[in-house]
Amino acid sequence: MTSKDSIIIHVQKISWFDHDETDGNTLTFSTRENGNVGDEEPGEKDIQMAHRVAGDIRHQYDVKNIEVSSVDEWVYLEFEVV
Repeated sequence: MTSKDSIIIHVQKISWFDHDETDGNTLTFSTRENGNVGDEEPGEKDIQMAHRVAGDIRHQYDVKNIEVSSVDEWVYLEFEVV
């Protein structure tokens, strides 16, 4: 069993994503650090970072259902801890 707290600390250490919520075994992180608030468009750097973090988490922790998504200027990273 992987510690959710250790994953949260790891993600925040290697990226600018903030931990949004923990719902059971699902962790959600988000950012709009490089998003265009006026045009409500996500930042390409944020999307790239989400994919890098997803790959890192996939290799270091026991997780599944990794999803990168965006809404307006926000980029989300969500996954389930096994």
